[in-house]
Amino acid sequence: MSDQDFNFTPPPPRRERKEFEPPPWERHLFEQLATEQEQEQQQAAEQIREQEQAVTEELEPAPTPEITVGPTESAAVDPPLIAGDDAADEGPRLDEVQLASMLFELRAEEVPATQVYARATLVAGTILLLIGIVMVIWSFVMIVVALQRPEQGRSGVYIGMTVLVFGAGFAGIGAWFVFKTLRQQGVL
Repeated sequence: MSDQDFNFTPPPPRRERKEFEPPPWERHLFEQLATEQEQEQQQAAEQIREQEQAVTEELEPAPTPEITVGPTESAAVDPPLIAGDDAADEGPRLDEVQLASMLFELRAEEVPATQVYARATLVAGTILLLIGIVMVIWSFVMIVVALQRPEQGRSGVYIGMTVLVFGAGFAGIGAWFVFKTLRQQGVL
């Protein structure tokens, strides 16, 4: 029997994660933080503009003679970087391929959850199996004793049958735990 035999319903569809909304009692703090960050960004942009102006004033180009370009010659001039240019403001970006490879490496380093709890599952399954076997044997003894003593009536037989059902359930669950764990480990 495979793991897929017990999947009767398909898993629920995944939904996109909701955007973070601050709780109402802290909303004013988040708004305050956002305004402070905007002010800091504006100040940083002004400082960059002032530094660029200072550099351009210091490095005023000397007058150059005019160069004429003939019809066969072409001059490719790169546009100067402007302070508001997105490429100049951003730091180094991580490529999606690099990010995916890093995540795959991290996933390979993780220990699967089935291996972490394999011993605990085996021990729990063995204990449940043993408890179930003891309960089944005990129930047979209770039924035989109840049948030999007619003064107890049918209550001893009913109690013995109840213990038999619970013992069989414990033994079945314990055997299932042991079987599934050994199968996941590749023993069976």
